[in-house]
Amino acid sequence: MNGLESSTSDTTLVTDDSTIPAGQATTWRFRIDDSGGSAITEYQAEHGQPMHLYFIRDDSTRFAHLHPTMADDGNWSAPISSLVPGRYRAYAQFRTLSGKTSETQVLSQLVTVPGEGTPERLPHAMPSTEIDGYTLTVAGKLTPGQAGELTVDIARDGEPVFDLQRYEDAYIHVTAIHAQTLAFADLTPLASGRQGPEFDVPAKLSKSGDWRLFIEFQARGQLHTAAITVAL
Repeated sequence: MNGLESSTSDTTLVTDDSTIPAGQATTWRFRIDDSGGSAITEYQAEHGQPMHLYFIRDDSTRFAHLHPTMADDGNWSAPISSLVPGRYRAYAQFRTLSGKTSETQVLSQLVTVPGEGTPERLPHAMPSTEIDGYTLTVAGKLTPGQAGELTVDIARDGEPVFDLQRYEDAYIHVTAIHAQTLAFADLTPLASGRQGPEFDVPAKLSKSGDWRLFIEFQARGQLHTAAITVAL
């Protein structure tokens, strides 16, 4: 599941919105069609939502995680507050129902935000990063294509954090993007009884190279998104 295709044998991500205006609020609309070309209307919630939508700029430095709403006819609408100019990949992550089984799928489409945009240099791989007074430290060594594990440790003002709040049925939400290919991986661990400071993150990343991890967590009623580069 690398999320780089817009279609599989069973599902297709369809949108007429291949261009999004820069720097202003707008709505991105799409649907997921089945193999017969009809919009799918039944989904199973995953991480507390029936659909997750991500916008990642092609330099892997801009990230947005949205929760669209579905109309009765299967068309989805996602409010977007503002995107800076550039080329983006929009990933739809969902789980459809098929008989008694279900499986998670990730489909994507390229989207352009017109305007003067300057690509940003990907930060080098580092063991820790800071956001809003929090320090996140990522440890562990992964081998491409093999199952492994990372640990994420969260501190605030130098002290371990024990009071994270659930966000989407988990205490941290981890999205991994391969910097060169934009391959997608959801590494979100299942919620445990621990609210910090350390979290075990099962991970299987398909390719060598730099991966950008976007780590979302909620504390004191506020959602934070940290970003860190790891090298395989």
